[in-house]
Amino acid sequence: MQPRSATRDPRRRPWRGPAAGGGAACVALAAATLVLQVLPADGPDYPAGSALRGVLAGIAYGVLGAVVATRLPRTPVGWLMVVVGLSNAVSSFTGSLAHLLLTETPGHTAGALLHWVAGFTWVPGYTLVPSVLLLFLPTGSLPSPRWRWVVAVSGGATVAATVAWAVTPYDQRDIAPPAYYGELDHPVPLDGAWTAVSAILPVVVLGALLGVASLVLRLRRTSGQERDHVVLVAAGAAATLALLVAGWLLPVASAAFVAAAMVPLPAAITYAMVRRRLWDLDVVVNRALVYGALTVLTLAAYGALLAVLTGLAQRVTEDWELLLFVLAAMAVQPLKDRVQRAVNRLLYGQADEPYAGVSRLAERLTSASSPGAVLPAVVDVVARTLLLPYAELRVAHHGAVVHGRRDPGAETLTVPLVYSGRSVGELVVAVPPGGVGERGRRLLEELARHAAVAAHAAALQVELHRSREHIVTSREEERRRLRHDLHDDLGPGLAATAMQLDVAADLVHTDPDRAAAVLEAAAGYLRGSVSDVRRIVDDLRPAALDDLGLVPAVQEAAERLRTAGVEVAVTGEGPLTGLSAAAEVAAYRITAEALANVAKHSGARHVDVRLEQVDGVLTVRVADDGVGLARQATAGVGLTSMHQRATELGGSCTVTGGRGGTTVVATLPADRPAGPAQERLVEVTA
Repeated sequence: MQPRSATRDPRRRPWRGPAAGGGAACVALAAATLVLQVLPADGPDYPAGSALRGVLAGIAYGVLGAVVATRLPRTPVGWLMVVVGLSNAVSSFTGSLAHLLLTETPGHTAGALLHWVAGFTWVPGYTLVPSVLLLFLPTGSLPSPRWRWVVAVSGGATVAATVAWAVTPYDQRDIAPPAYYGELDHPVPLDGAWTAVSAILPVVVLGALLGVASLVLRLRRTSGQERDHVVLVAAGAAATLALLVAGWLLPVASAAFVAAAMVPLPAAITYAMVRRRLWDLDVVVNRALVYGALTVLTLAAYGALLAVLTGLAQRVTEDWELLLFVLAAMAVQPLKDRVQRAVNRLLYGQADEPYAGVSRLAERLTSASSPGAVLPAVVDVVARTLLLPYAELRVAHHGAVVHGRRDPGAETLTVPLVYSGRSVGELVVAVPPGGVGERGRRLLEELARHAAVAAHAAALQVELHRSREHIVTSREEERRRLRHDLHDDLGPGLAATAMQLDVAADLVHTDPDRAAAVLEAAAGYLRGSVSDVRRIVDDLRPAALDDLGLVPAVQEAAERLRTAGVEVAVTGEGPLTGLSAAAEVAAYRITAEALANVAKHSGARHVDVRLEQVDGVLTVRVADDGVGLARQATAGVGLTSMHQRATELGGSCTVTGGRGGTTVVATLPADRPAGPAQERLVEVTA
């Protein structure tokens, strides 16, 4: 979510210098602390935990705070994080440098002053995080104006504690300076100041409890994406507080726990920024992470080279140190592209590497066991590649496949799936608060093109299944019709003929005249049975197609209209030989049905029938000059029959009409046997 102060303001530019300077100072102090840790000392080493605390806090809080303060200068979060980072970085750096000076020269004046600075600058870095910073997270503003007094009291307690630590004499503190530091003069000692520190501690603890309470309050009031942000911050805060309490309860490992406590909260905020687009700062975070990682790698390489050279030469001059730093920077430079890719993958998934996302989708498609199993794989790859919380693939006649949980208030983006110019479905994704970005949109479109192929394959699977069902159903219907015709029509006629022949056989010797009459009746029954056989055969395949051919057979069917006074012109264009039997029957039946509709409904005076075969496609066109179709015309039994005959072969049938008449156009594959039906609708346009 975006804080109220996140609106782009041109007046924010003057704040860029202090914010960037604070972040740079944190990084510089962290780097200097690492260098001081590598340099040999005449006495015991400076505690690694104390040094690591400043390094981690300086980088984690300082750099992240500088990023936020630069982009959102009116949000206190960034500035508070910079202060926390500087507090810890200054404390660790001055403590490390003071240790180096005082171990070489006990009682060193500058070393004593630095030790005094290190003794109180750590206080804001401890107290501000739980008592003030948590109050502003994750929105950048307080839960309500009534919380201002908490900020004032906690901020005042932090200042008071810092001052109290600064003026508390060394001999009154809980931890005295090491004896090998020699006699150290305190710049501003004030007897009894430690009592003030003890009195302020409960106020700081109360502020920390109120900071946690503010997060609990936000959890109860928020939902959806904002609640996700609060959960992330609360998890980071809980880990931070747990480590700080562990350091307080276990003094032996206190420095290590406190150092580790500098990481969880910045890590949680960074995760919310890059994965959940908190404050819309993913682009700035991208750059900060890249250069921050390069800086850490450079310092690590420099420290390693310095340690090796120190071990060999025992003493390293300033010229050698500069040369080692240059060599370290040169060694890290080739890693820049890899670091950039790793950061891009963290922020955008595979959006910055389209080939990787497309390749992963291709692997899932090839490994799928069936077209239907492809769709869940497509949705999963799209969601994981673009780090989307929700994705849905909708395919006609196949339902929807969903990945993740959809937030009712989340914005969605719909990408149509188009295959060969025809829509086969759509891909719906939830848009993160910061958007998917131009890279993500391009990758989404690229993935949608591949997903369209999978959706088309799944739709074909459904169509194939339906086609097989239709073939089986049609076959069984044809068998039932044949059984009906044979049993109810042809069977009784043949049975009656047999009975008449039996009667004639009995009468032939006793009553020849009556036997002749019975035989005449039997002959009539036989002629009726022959007519039934011809009708049944004609229903299976019109005899005229085998006897005359397609065009003459259509002309013969058109004679019925001519006898009714309608002029019918039948023409055939192109080679109409070599047609498949199914195409011939479908063309003949569609034409006959169209002519029957003309006779029943159109009142036409002229009908034009044209048959044409071009590039393996047989086109049947029947046009009349009748009254046309009504405006609200719907497909009846005749139109549905024509459509079914065309689609059974993988063709199409359209019917259009108006005041000028009605036109039926059917396209059929002419040179191949019937295949799976392609789903098309009869278009009835008035």
